[in-house]
Amino acid sequence: IHGGGWCGGSIALHDRSARGLAVHGACNVVSISYRLAPEHPYPAGLNDCLAAADWVAREGAAHGLDPTQLAVGGASAGGNLATAAALSRPGAFTGLLVFYGVLGCALTTESYRKYAQGPGLTRERMASLFDMYDPGNLRKTDPLITPLVSDHLNRLPRTAIVAAEHDVLLSDNTIFAQRLKAAGVPVSIEIEPGVIHGFINRGRLVPSADAAVERSAQFLKHLT
Repeated sequence: IHGGGWCGGSIALHDRSARGLAVHGACNVVSISYRLAPEHPYPAGLNDCLAAADWVAREGAAHGLDPTQLAVGGASAGGNLATAAALSRPGAFTGLLVFYGVLGCALTTESYRKYAQGPGLTRERMASLFDMYDPGNLRKTDPLITPLVSDHLNRLPRTAIVAAEHDVLLSDNTIFAQRLKAAGVPVSIEIEPGVIHGFINRGRLVPSADAAVERSAQFLKHLT
């Protein structure tokens, strides 16, 4: 599921990383579009992601896919949507792969303070994205907007998280990994040094991007 702050992005944005996961993970990758805020705020985008997952589970076999081996993943807002989809469909997914996901809504964590002005994604920009995606201000209590507030993290499948060192979202990703471990969910987290939010989209310029995708593909490859 592509990123873009719930308000932008596209399949093309993650074409390189999707292809990398497919090649190195020896798996099929279904990359999807979804309705974007602010024209289509929560839960429109999530509903589209769930509809796509349900379609793969229902019709995948006719296209040579194995619906019993279905993982879900995404980057940034796409990581948020992937996690929300896994929370919404307990038992439907064998794995969850999150690249620097939007997992919390408190903009006061250590990394939000440290990288408030960037580089890359800023605290002010993240606040505006939340306001566009969640105009009803449900984020403090709704785990499908903010997975960190969920009381049912134990329902999530085996999870791999890839975080960026210089990113306002770093603290939320590390806290999420800790919460999953406490809930008994098998989880791994890698913090890629020296990179900023969105780095996996820069594989032609940032060698560590393609390397991180290749390592993540091994997570998918060994889910079966």
